[in-house]
Amino acid sequence: MPVAAAAIARHRPGSARRRLPRWARAGAAALLLLTALPAAAVAAGGAPAAEGEKKKDTGPRRDQAGALSGEFILLDPVFIPIVDEERGRTAYTGIAVRLQPNPERRVDACFAVPRIIDALIVAFYEDRATRAQQTAKAMGPLLRRVEALVKEVAGAGVFNGVSLFEQMPEIDETSVKLSRACK
Repeated sequence: MPVAAAAIARHRPGSARRRLPRWARAGAAALLLLTALPAAAVAAGGAPAAEGEKKKDTGPRRDQAGALSGEFILLDPVFIPIVDEERGRTAYTGIAVRLQPNPERRVDACFAVPRIIDALIVAFYEDRATRAQQTAKAMGPLLRRVEALVKEVAGAGVFNGVSLFEQMPEIDETSVKLSRACK
């Protein structure tokens, strides 16, 4: 009888089922959380657009660049390696490239921008610039390299001018819109 009384005293409602180990409970909680987050996002209106619904307007597209009145296309800063020949080290410096598209070929210029960015990165990593080229008056050697690369990638007559800056230059709002459309 004392054994039966002890068994009855230990028995609690719901204890008939076996408890999961601590690691399994943590995994189940994480899985539950991962499945609940997307459902909460959908409920909050973050669902992808269904068929037939129009997506948000993100601004003009590249093929609409001819209608924009910006004078310049400012590329995002490109970090290029600069070799310090005296110390044998490589430092990375950011340059900002501002392109002046030909007004009659603005759409062609806009479609050439991603290829120009890729070509700049590849060209400067394959043939690294030197500290002497960077510190020359107005970065002349680097500017000539970038001009030649832009002409090679985009073709002749697509851009009227190329400028290099060590810091981001100020541009007007219409040029900002054109730059965003071309990215």
